[in-house]
Amino acid sequence: MSEYLDPDNDHVTLQNKVIFDIRYHFGNDNFISMTKDIFMVECDQQTGVTYVKMCVGKEKDSHAMGFMPEIKGSKYCPVRSFRMYVKHLDPDLPWLWQTPLSGRKQEVWYGKAKKGKNGHTCFLHH
Repeated sequence: MSEYLDPDNDHVTLQNKVIFDIRYHFGNDNFISMTKDIFMVECDQQTGVTYVKMCVGKEKDSHAMGFMPEIKGSKYCPVRSFRMYVKHLDPDLPWLWQTPLSGRKQEVWYGKAKKGKNGHTCFLHH
């Protein structure tokens, strides 16, 4: 896999890796408006496989929109990357996609999105 998607490179690369994984496994059209609470990490008790699933709807009426399985022993495991990414999001913000902050400051590596040109929200840095 490319150094551009190496989750251990830096926090911007980690975010790019998670974006790639989410788009690959879920291909969601409402990408920018995703919130942290639509994803859950679970373990299949029969197989022992951990996976991320995306759910829509209220808790009782929710239904899974797919899942993203782990790749055991790989630093490119999408579940590993997802967990690492979510762990460092600003806990006070609901959005899944937050702006990478300058450097890794303590536990929070991402924060409030800044408005870009023409009022669009920018959260990725190339």
